[in-house]
Amino acid sequence: MRLTFCKAILVPCFLLLLFTNQLKSQSNIFSLKIYPEINIGNLDTLNRLVSENDSIQECSILPSYPGFYHEELVRMYDGYITGNLDSIWSVLQSLSLFESIDLADDTAYALGCQNPIPAVNDVMFAQNYMNQNHLSMMEAQCAWSITTGDPNIIIGVADTEIDDDHEDLINKIVALDGPISGENKHGTTVAGAAVAETNNNKGVAAIGYNCSLAFERVQHWNGYGGGASTVDNPYIKNAIDSLYNHGAPVINVSWTGTGLTYTAAEEMTKNGTTLVLGAGNSPNDTWHNAIANIPGVIVVSGVNENYEHGPTGHAHNQWVDICALSTNVSTTNKDNGYLGDWGTSLAAPQVSGTIGLMLSVNPCLAPSQIEDLLEQTTDPIADEASYPGLVGAGSLNAYRAVEAALNVKSTNSLDLYIKDRPEDLGYGTNPYDIMADRDNSPDIWVRNQQDGFANQETESSIEYQTSTSLYVYVRVRNKSCIASSGDATLRLYWSKASSWSSWPQNWDGTNSMLGGLIGTQAVGTSSEPLEAGQEIIYEFEWTVPDPYVYQNWSSCLLARIEDAQDDPITLYPNRIDNDVYYNNNIAMRNITIVDFETGKVAPGTIGGIYYPHGTHVYVGNVLNVDKTIDLSFSGNAIENAESLTTDAEVKLIFDDYGWGLIEPLVAEHPSIEITEDNVLTLLDDEVTIEDIPF
Repeated sequence: MRLTFCKAILVPCFLLLLFTNQLKSQSNIFSLKIYPEINIGNLDTLNRLVSENDSIQECSILPSYPGFYHEELVRMYDGYITGNLDSIWSVLQSLSLFESIDLADDTAYALGCQNPIPAVNDVMFAQNYMNQNHLSMMEAQCAWSITTGDPNIIIGVADTEIDDDHEDLINKIVALDGPISGENKHGTTVAGAAVAETNNNKGVAAIGYNCSLAFERVQHWNGYGGGASTVDNPYIKNAIDSLYNHGAPVINVSWTGTGLTYTAAEEMTKNGTTLVLGAGNSPNDTWHNAIANIPGVIVVSGVNENYEHGPTGHAHNQWVDICALSTNVSTTNKDNGYLGDWGTSLAAPQVSGTIGLMLSVNPCLAPSQIEDLLEQTTDPIADEASYPGLVGAGSLNAYRAVEAALNVKSTNSLDLYIKDRPEDLGYGTNPYDIMADRDNSPDIWVRNQQDGFANQETESSIEYQTSTSLYVYVRVRNKSCIASSGDATLRLYWSKASSWSSWPQNWDGTNSMLGGLIGTQAVGTSSEPLEAGQEIIYEFEWTVPDPYVYQNWSSCLLARIEDAQDDPITLYPNRIDNDVYYNNNIAMRNITIVDFETGKVAPGTIGGIYYPHGTHVYVGNVLNVDKTIDLSFSGNAIENAESLTTDAEVKLIFDDYGWGLIEPLVAEHPSIEITEDNVLTLLDDEVTIEDIPF
């Protein structure tokens, strides 16, 4: 049963249920799994058929994992009914849609999660001495009903002094190193929020439950804890390195800096270590922006007990990935004590402890997969609209994250993939996202110069130059539990862009005017294999065919992982887009090539002035004869939408050459106003400038 259906009913009694293990029996919950070959599509029809049965008063059937792409997760549904279970069984059976139907008649449930909830007798909670808001908000009990954690999963913490004799930590520490530099509570509070010993009839509970702790002390540096002066602490990097070398699969850094270079942090994540970083306790903190965009580096900010970010006063920016409770978090304190502490220093270890549970059920998860799953399973932030794009994907839900990790099982045969879209986890298709991008892979990017390892995005303009190559970068990921040691081959092809094409026509060089092979590289080698959970970026040098001859100004790049016996490619004739969509080892990227005049300024700058907003479009004539063209602008592409030019000011800004062509044609135009030199303002939603001579 998903919390979606009964959260409003059960939350008021959560405090009673949490540590007394009182389970509420219900007979109105069921789960479904559709046959692989069936696409239900619109669930309205299914819900209607079920609810038309007279013995069923109410029925709702919804996807268990909306927005997910894993081939198993998209087949799972949750249901909530009031009525007769025998009737719902009969109706569902008659539909012939389902591989399995699980009616939860006598199964015990609590807080919306199935399976018996493990005992939790930690006295600070059991006797209501301290709140358990952080555990209730992330649905910790439900997560523990799946796993209480594997002691072999080590959560690394790099922080100041720890009370290693603390009754709730002493049995969890499997490695402890670093200088003893005086008493400090910060390291003790952070460690307790991640892995305080749970169900030991003492103190507090922690989301990490049975996971272990490796702690690396960091020598104080002009202050302590997460103080701003720690950003340049030369010891924090050494502590992180030590935990990494110890093999900790997740390292928590509740500090204002890491001391890591981009290259070092990227190497750690590629080799299977997830870095969890506190975002900072002031709204404008941007401590980790230098490494924050690396997949597997997770920046955590905070919310209060009402899922509100604003009242916390903690960091919000484009580098925040996720939030967790950062106010009054119950945890361990120095001198064998306990306290309610605050700050993103306490939010981050909640995420780290959750990752420990995720790895307990699926140890082959890559850091990038862990980040994806955490972000796709969050709860909404109540005031997110006030911080658009600045508070990450939402508030941590450990139960959903662990549940997803359990169901997204890694394979025991080689399984390599390239993302088609940012949320793609390499599991093929989602029947509810049939219109997903198929030609804009984030794992393929193009650079005008050889700098794509550091700048992992396509240049804003790809320029053709007769004596210079372009550089194409392709990221390959391994989501299986075995390494690739040259067992597969990555091949990169180009073709003139077209609506539809078929493999191998247009791509293999049979017609060199249409396309061809750019390059070939083995995926992993015996000396440097692509290990389980890792990813590798491959660089290709591309000598671009002359666009004035080949007319390949619009080109398409196709990356294919070939020759892997355990990971074949299924072809869809005449539909290269379906080859991409239905195979996780093929990806495509469309690009537009331009040829700037000598000294031409970069996109975003026109006439020496930088314009941060809008879209830059290059218009020209590549033919060897003069030509006139029309430019049409439409601001009302959505049917029945409000007028764009009524609600907004729409300007067209031209460079000097373009202005010389355009100005004579628009002086008397009824739908255009010349605002200033090189600038036009559109007065209508539909405007055309005709007969521009090129």
